[in-house]
Amino acid sequence: MPTALILLRRFWPTIPMALLLVALLLTRHTLANTKDKLAACTKHGIEVQASYDQFQADVRAKTAAAKAADAAHAAQVETAHAKATTESQNDIEKQLAAARARYDALRLHDSQQRPAQARPSGGGGQTVPEAPNASSGAPGAREATILSAEDELACTEAVIKAQGWQDWWKQISAVPN
Repeated sequence: MPTALILLRRFWPTIPMALLLVALLLTRHTLANTKDKLAACTKHGIEVQASYDQFQADVRAKTAAAKAADAAHAAQVETAHAKATTESQNDIEKQLAAARARYDALRLHDSQQRPAQARPSGGGGQTVPEAPNASSGAPGAREATILSAEDELACTEAVIKAQGWQDWWKQISAVPN
């Protein structure tokens, strides 16, 4: 009988054990490599998680800083708008007071100089100044009055308010939003 066959018969019970030992050693080596890879992945995963946590913290901090800056800017804009509104309102009130004072002075002056020239209008006792005689006036003299003094005051007030709104809008528009 050949020698290989004799050896096979003699060591038959040990062959499966030897193969099992080789398989166990290969598995152990593979398992050790897998554990190393798992440890590296876990370490990398922890680093990635820490990096992501840091990123989230940075985003939260920058968001809070941006919100604070926006709130401060909004407060500055609101303050500038309030200041412009107050200044415009004060200017309008001064101009209206001056116009009303001129109206009162003209009304007093007209009532003292020409009380007989006024004729009652149909509006409940208001008087409309009589149109002056065109032939008696000097060249370039004012033509007949079209508006009553009250209407002229109302128009003056409307113009002052409109100009005040224009000035206010220019001031508001100059403030960066």
